Amino acid sequence: MRPLQYVIGLDGGGTKTAAELCDAAGGVLTSAIGGPSNFQVIGVEQSAKTILDLVETCCHSVGCTIGQLESIVAGLTGAGRPGDQARMAEAIKAESARRGSPCKDVRVESDARIALEGAFGGQPGIIVIAGTGSIVFGKDAAGIVHRSGGWGRIVGDDGSGFAIGRDAFRAVFAAIDRRGPATALSKKLQKNAGLADSDAIITALYKEGFDVASIAPMVMEAAKGGDHVARIVLRRSADDLVGLIAPVVRKLHASSLKRSPFPLAFLGSLLTNKNYYSDRVRSLLRTELPSVRIQAPEAPPVHGAVLIALDGIRS
Repeated sequence: MRPLQYVIGLDGGGTKTAAELCDAAGGVLTSAIGGPSNFQVIGVEQSAKTILDLVETCCHSVGCTIGQLESIVAGLTGAGRPGDQARMAEAIKAESARRGSPCKDVRVESDARIALEGAFGGQPGIIVIAGTGSIVFGKDAAGIVHRSGGWGRIVGDDGSGFAIGRDAFRAVFAAIDRRGPATALSKKLQKNAGLADSDAIITALYKEGFDVASIAPMVMEAAKGGDHVARIVLRRSADDLVGLIAPVVRKLHASSLKRSPFPLAFLGSLLTNKNYYSDRVRSLLRTELPSVRIQAPEAPPVHGAVLIALDGIRS
């Protein structure tokens, strides 16, 4: 009798890590939630420990050992570069060996990649992620993955929460200098963020750890109330985000024999919630990129990690 085969997928970020253990047919046997595993913040070794703690929890739940897992795939925030992926994979292997149960196969991917696989069940499609940062991934019929954006806040993150927050602050200072029109954003910063004047804003902005993207909901609220400046900020970011999507759509068209619409899914509350910004992005997609069809993700990113693991053992 052939022994049971198990794989485990993980989705790790700055606040929590999700794990899902499945059989070779993709059936979910157990799942678990643990602490943060963003190695850029807590370090490679601590991230590996968090991941292995979750793996052990799942294995204990179904009565197997880490060594019996055919594959472990972890999609992690900040793991977009091959060097970082290899470094994290080695750390996970080392931690499992230290615990006396070496794992057979470990693969680390970016959180965006596993989101892409989960959104379309491993099939072709486009995932648009807009949270603190932004990135677009598309997978064509040949399984080739195309990317746009995701270059960080200094040179990228177009259409992200960070970009919206940054442009909102710029608009507020333009109003203070009388270089730009007055905006409701000034009062919202005072009321909601406790930033009473320009000195308070500057002190907060340049304080280590200040979350510029946290201002984005205030911009949405101001736009909903009719503030012209807030709407300009959001329209600009929507234009920029669609500008990231367009080259991925072109690449998928170039590699496809079919002209049927490509499924596209959103991730991140900026886009999944109904607001002025998400409405603007959807409107632009309908007029500028009619070859995409917006749909809800089929499965969460953690299951995308499972699908990558299953594909690995089948091939």
